[in-house]
Amino acid sequence: MEPYATADQVWAGGLIFARVGAILMTIPGIGESYQKRLLNHFGSVKAMREASVEDFEKVKGIGHAKAEALYNALHEQ
Repeated sequence: MEPYATADQVWAGGLIFARVGAILMTIPGIGESYQKRLLNHFGSVKAMREASVEDFEKVKGIGHAKAEALYNALHEQ
């Protein structure tokens, strides 16, 4: 395993974060800190898209209303 990420890995990671960020920024109350928390919790966009409202509620600071908004935003795309 390489100790450092390659330029391609960094670019791909940034692109994924930007894509998810663009979707999540449309939800009131979901700023950069929540975006990072969500990505750290789920690990991927795919996992976030497969998550239920209840799964989102398990993330620190995410209540039912935000969880529903996240679920709906990720399933409209």
